[in-house]
Amino acid sequence: MKTTCIQNKTASEFLEKNEESLLENESINNLILGLTDSIIRNLRGSDNPLFFTILRDNTIVGQAIRTHGDKPVAISRMDESSLTELASTLADLNLDLSGIVGPKESCSILADIWCKLKNIESTIGMHQGIYELINVIKPDLDGGEMLVATEEHRSIVSSYTLGFINDCFPDEKEPVERANEMAERHIKNGTIYLWKNSNGEIVSMASKNRESKNAATVSLVYTPKELRGKGYASCIVAQLSEKLLADGKSKCNLFTDLKNPTSNSIYQKIGYRFLGESMHFNFK
Repeated sequence: MKTTCIQNKTASEFLEKNEESLLENESINNLILGLTDSIIRNLRGSDNPLFFTILRDNTIVGQAIRTHGDKPVAISRMDESSLTELASTLADLNLDLSGIVGPKESCSILADIWCKLKNIESTIGMHQGIYELINVIKPDLDGGEMLVATEEHRSIVSSYTLGFINDCFPDEKEPVERANEMAERHIKNGTIYLWKNSNGEIVSMASKNRESKNAATVSLVYTPKELRGKGYASCIVAQLSEKLLADGKSKCNLFTDLKNPTSNSIYQKIGYRFLGESMHFNFK
């Protein structure tokens, strides 16, 4: 059986060919689906994005995309033969990869193949859990409420986003610039939400970061250190998840840092169930 890797010309062409296959594991594939959707709808900037479909005897067996030259290649779950063909195609294009992200086993295999091919080394950037929710188990909201962040909240959204980046991506080279860009984009798109406690104070944040046909991805969950342990993150994630379901999605998904048992426990208590592990390898 012959395995081939085809480069798709556009995001729309890629999604047309691959959406059905990717939707079979929609939450596992939320990064590829959501980023492609964002590019098609001009919700997220991209610089010469790349899209690949891996075929075996004309049957789709894997996918990969890269949104920017400095971003990791996101891959779907696939076998070693498919990953070898993908690596060969990427090498033929003379691409200098910053990293890869995707299902743990596939990413580990591809990282090993790429490092041997390029005579380089890899480091683990993030080891995350992938979770999915279908029904919300609502926590005690204690008089608090969720609101959509607007331009008047720009300062606090930028501050909270910077805190999120510092916590989750400590190696980010330009954290302030990235935080400001993310805050501007989410406020413009109406996809960032804040939690106001019973005293009227803004105490937590979360966003709808991506979406696919049936699902939406919750991200940017952040509560300042001095306000943690009061249930605010549980409240805003539960309320936002409930809103996304009410708006027509049949499921929500999110990533968690597997080194943080607190966040993993919080999400499970409000209805998220563990689906699998995702790895992010950086190349150097």
